[in-house]
Amino acid sequence: MLSPDQRPARATIEHVVDLFFSFLKKEALPEVSLLWISEPDIAYHKCGLQHPTAREVLHEVDRQFGLRAK
Repeated sequence: MLSPDQRPARATIEHVVDLFFSFLKKEALPEVSLLWISEPDIAYHKCGLQHPTAREVLHEVDRQFGLRAK
């Protein structure tokens, strides 16, 4: 469980996405891959699916992928 000052886990999102894409650059691209990130899961459980914090953290996950997928 994350401490209150780490919620939502924005730094973790960025770190995990960085690691994921750095791995893909070194290996042959898989046909399918799966990456589970602690957010927005934690925010969904804590705040609910429609809460602004949950939507904000989902937007951050999308943004992190968008920055690297270009």
